[in-house]
Amino acid sequence: MRLKNQVTNVILSNTLHALNFRKPSQFYREWTGAKEDEISMWEAEDGDVCLDNVNCYTLAELLEYAPASTSLLKRTHSMGLGLPRYFAETFDHFRDTNWSENPADALAKLVIYLIEIRVIKL
Repeated sequence: MRLKNQVTNVILSNTLHALNFRKPSQFYREWTGAKEDEISMWEAEDGDVCLDNVNCYTLAELLEYAPASTSLLKRTHSMGLGLPRYFAETFDHFRDTNWSENPADALAKLVIYLIEIRVIKL
């Protein structure tokens, strides 16, 4: 699987960045205008973060900030056709009906919503 399919897409990464969600991530894009496949990996193990860089979060990184009641659902075609689709939900706050091809994107939508309603405080 390509790296760009394992981390948050450009739009969701930029949205999290604009909301000041600056949590450590192993992957980043150098600026908000970077293209989808312009992803770099931190070389240092100390988790240095440049505030100008836009972090690209993996599913595992975002799960650390999601509520305990978070579920990630996967839907596939019964005949095995097409790509699987994902969405995230919580029992208390959120149920997304817009399916994503990338599970990190599905969870990013949830985290963005929880930041906007101030369940996740920055």
